[in-house]
Amino acid sequence: MKISVILPVYNAEKFISESIKSILFQSYTKFEFIIINDGSTDRTREIIESFSDPRIKFINKQNTGLVDTLNYGIRISSGELIARMDADDIALPNRFALQINQFRKNTAVLGGQFNILTEDGTIKKGKLLPLKHKNILKNLLNGKPAIIHPSVMINKEFLLKAGMYDEKMIAAEDHDLWLRISHLGNLSNVRFKVLCLRKHRKNISITHKDLQLINSLIANYYYNLTNDYRKIPEYEFNDLAVKVSSIIQKESLQSLIENFNFHKDNVKDQKGIHRIKYFLLNPTFIVLFYKIKRIKKKLFNNNSKLYINFDRCKLFLC
Repeated sequence: MKISVILPVYNAEKFISESIKSILFQSYTKFEFIIINDGSTDRTREIIESFSDPRIKFINKQNTGLVDTLNYGIRISSGELIARMDADDIALPNRFALQINQFRKNTAVLGGQFNILTEDGTIKKGKLLPLKHKNILKNLLNGKPAIIHPSVMINKEFLLKAGMYDEKMIAAEDHDLWLRISHLGNLSNVRFKVLCLRKHRKNISITHKDLQLINSLIANYYYNLTNDYRKIPEYEFNDLAVKVSSIIQKESLQSLIENFNFHKDNVKDQKGIHRIKYFLLNPTFIVLFYKIKRIKKKLFNNNSKLYINFDRCKLFLC
């Protein structure tokens, strides 16, 4: 099966060379490598053009943003499978070989395990990701690590049917796609490490943290409300965006989270029956319960359940 590797790039002169080399040195060689320079203003274009390999298809265009660039790459691709790659990450040499070996007809998205690469070059062990569809969906809906975007290989047929990435999802575009495309095929991860995921101050998860949270909530809500692989209608997306952003920005929510974390630490010190007694007898937990219920009702009028991931100080639907 032919793979189309899509690498969108914007001002990545510091890391882009390593990223490109890690794809070109893959043990599985049957792929085209679509590198799209999305209007970089640094030396990114110069570095990309220094590579000479017949598998590279280089496109230089004006800046239109990540999601539009990804969809452009999908439209011009010729492979049966779409592999994602980011300009600051490093693919391990057997990534494609391991994934192609596990890809099945009913697979929609296949990711893999990862290491974390810090800004100073230190490699740390990443969190173990679930392998099967059911557990991956559960993690997605509960705000836990599920699939690493630059590690994935996607069934192009399912991807096109789902309408590709949603341009309205400026952040969390992957989270939204995994939920929608899960109606068409299975989500899974290989048990092997396939990527070094670089963490630095310019990661979208840091620079667009609030927007990522809002869009993840909207995607979760839409998944629970419908059984639809198509994109959420714009009018519904806009209404939800206003509602969600106004609620999560309230100071009372942050106070609620901090309060809960304080008591959660106390609970950890309890054992057995004493832990249960702490939950039952401590009035703060009762107060928190009703505050959560009120937020849930205010957020989506009880059309969907609400889960609060206190560890990350985020709201997620489940």
